[in-house]
Amino acid sequence: MSEQVLLEVKDLKTYYPIRSGLMKRVVGHVKAVDGVNFTIHYGESFGLVGESGCGKTTIGKTILRLNEATGGEILFDGKNILDMDADALRKERKNMQIIFQDPYSSLNPRMTVGQIIGEPLREHTTLSKQERKERVLELMRIVGLNPDQYKRYPHEFSGGQRQRIGIAKALALKPKLIVCDEPVSALDVSIQAQILNLLEDLQKEYGVAYLFIAHGMAVVRHISKRVGVMYLGKIVEVAETDNLFNECIHPYTKALMHAIPIPEVKEGGKKRELLKGEVPNPINPPTGCRFHPRCAYREAICEEVEPPLLENSPNHFVACHFCQRMEV
Repeated sequence: MSEQVLLEVKDLKTYYPIRSGLMKRVVGHVKAVDGVNFTIHYGESFGLVGESGCGKTTIGKTILRLNEATGGEILFDGKNILDMDADALRKERKNMQIIFQDPYSSLNPRMTVGQIIGEPLREHTTLSKQERKERVLELMRIVGLNPDQYKRYPHEFSGGQRQRIGIAKALALKPKLIVCDEPVSALDVSIQAQILNLLEDLQKEYGVAYLFIAHGMAVVRHISKRVGVMYLGKIVEVAETDNLFNECIHPYTKALMHAIPIPEVKEGGKKRELLKGEVPNPINPPTGCRFHPRCAYREAICEEVEPPLLENSPNHFVACHFCQRMEV
């Protein structure tokens, strides 16, 4: 993996306006993403994990300009995609693709598999009809689909097969980055492992980088080199995967780790710290540290001052006033 930065997200904010009244005036904002920073290197898998509603998917869609950012910068290959006009963005799109969460609703039911996978080739290349078909058949073989299924429709496939169709479509233009928006959460456990292994194999072969969005820590551990933990629009901890799982520091990260199912609890083991309470309303997030209403370690400063994301140890960043006193 190259250490050269492919994607750099700087102070990214994405707010959704709340409108009310007859005139639909803006009366507030949902702060889905509120000042996020991270980088992804060429050929790297960067995991983004957190509870539902924390802003993970919004980040992925904002990077692709499927959502418009409220503020900040998104540097892709050194170019700020937020400054691009429609023509420049269209040219850049071939380098950035997405695999959606739901393989059932993300595919057009009126199009055959060949048409679905070949659509990016038709829009972004000058390949002839025969050349496009040959490329589609090659992609189908690469992701484990039978080329004989070229003229079939999405409803004729299982969930895992449909996700393979989505992966083939994302790979069609040989992108540099693929946003994987919870690509296995709608699949059976046995199929999840197959899709994760496929994504790993494709990364090794093509050198594509992934922004891998997921709910579960176990899933991101399988595929990510580094992991960012999100809570209520903020990243609270970033570290290399092994380091995060062995020495996580932030209380929220620790709670996510303790939520991973284990077959049995050994006597004398550490007490599992499970989260209590609900995620606060993103329309009016807590002052100071956003996690403080649910944190067992909170003190007065946590309610008043927002902790910055600082390097606690080499390549391990934490946003917590008292990270040094946390038990690993």
